[in-house]
Amino acid sequence: MSAHYKITLRRAIGLFSLVLFFLISGKSKAKAISFLLDADSVEIVKNFDTPAKYQGGTEALYFQLKEAIKYPRKSTSGTVYVKCTIGADGKAIDYSIIQGVEEAMDQAALDAFWKLDQWIPAEKDGKKVASHIVVPWEFNIGK
Repeated sequence: MSAHYKITLRRAIGLFSLVLFFLISGKSKAKAISFLLDADSVEIVKNFDTPAKYQGGTEALYFQLKEAIKYPRKSTSGTVYVKCTIGADGKAIDYSIIQGVEEAMDQAALDAFWKLDQWIPAEKDGKKVASHIVVPWEFNIGK
C-alpha cells in the first residue's frame, strides 16, 4: 500500500468518524463514537464489546475538562471536537482537533485533554484494543 493511499485512507476515516458522530449524537455532549485502530491495517469496527471511555464516565470526563480548561483571552463561543486516541493500555496516545473554532481555543482544548489520564480502553472479543473516541467541548462565553 503506497504512503499516499494510507494518508488518504486515514483522512477518509477521520471524515467518516466526524459524519457518524453528528448523525448519531446530534448535539449531545454525552455520546461519542469509538473506532478500532489496528496499527498494521487500519480496520474500522463499529460494534465493540465495550467502547473506550473515561474512568468515572462522561460526567467525570467533563468535570475534569472543566477544571483543566484555560479560556484564552480572546475567546468566542463554539464547539471544538477532539479526537482522542486511547491505547490498549488505557493511556492517551494522541489528541487532535477534527473540527475547531479558532487556534487559541483549539490549543486550550488540547492542553486540557492532555491532562486527562484515566481512560479505560475499548474491548473487542475480551481483549483491550486501541481506539479513537471523538469528544466535543463547548466553549460558552458570557453564559
